[in-house]
Amino acid sequence: MKSSNRNKQTFFLVATSFILLMALAIIAFTPQIIAWRLSIVDRLVDQAKNTQNTQQKLSYLEQAKMMVGSDPVATEALARFWLSRGETGRAIAVYQSVDDPNYLRLGNLALQVQDYNKALVYYKRAGRVHQSAESLSGEAVALYNTDKISEGCEKSAQASKQSLESIIAKNANSSCILLGGTQADATSLVTKSALSQRESAYFLIDNQVYKSGEKLLKEVESKSTTDFLTLARLSASRGELKEAIVFAVQGTKIDQSNSALQSTLVRLYTLVNDPQAAKHHAELLEQLKFSHY
Repeated sequence: MKSSNRNKQTFFLVATSFILLMALAIIAFTPQIIAWRLSIVDRLVDQAKNTQNTQQKLSYLEQAKMMVGSDPVATEALARFWLSRGETGRAIAVYQSVDDPNYLRLGNLALQVQDYNKALVYYKRAGRVHQSAESLSGEAVALYNTDKISEGCEKSAQASKQSLESIIAKNANSSCILLGGTQADATSLVTKSALSQRESAYFLIDNQVYKSGEKLLKEVESKSTTDFLTLARLSASRGELKEAIVFAVQGTKIDQSNSALQSTLVRLYTLVNDPQAAKHHAELLEQLKFSHY
């Protein structure tokens, strides 16, 4: 009986010692393990840069991201891949997957896809981490896009107080005025009476007040190819691809030689799985390239 107990004690001591040794070994080799994993990340990202095969590129980048989830190089490379393909929503998911996301960047991206409620959440989180003229202006713009003009104007005024020199804050204040709001002390770059309807529309769109800017642009009576291209891109950015195609086609009726419209139609028809139409506009685009020589 005593021998059995001694054997158990010996086994326990040996097992404990082994576990401690393994733990110490892991601690000792952790820097080397991290360095090894980071070297693999760098190699995979380089391989992604050097391949023209889209699926292979994505595979390399996803492997790099899995190797070290919060690695900034892998995260940035994969997010930029999706951004280059117009997949802003997927880029947001990648950026959000790290331990300490850049909420200001996430807010800007959410605005691009016109997800205003999500943008507002991100900007508020950015403000909790570090309140700045940029985070406050972002909140203002998100609020403008959800028709909360007074609240947005208050945020833009706060942004100006945060930084008197901030162009972003000044643009947010100008947007407030164009939307019919009031700014008592804030500095504005424009006045409502100084701009035409088209100019007001583009000022708002350029400053990501898409909802009101798009509405104004749609009301412009004599639209240009640029107007139709802008409307097409705005519709596409929120996933309304068929509406985007309608706008782009209207633009080509004014000027079929507009390469930006033709390339937009190639992409849109590809996204809606209409290869025949995409091929047609790709051929027109190719003809335009030759005509410029």
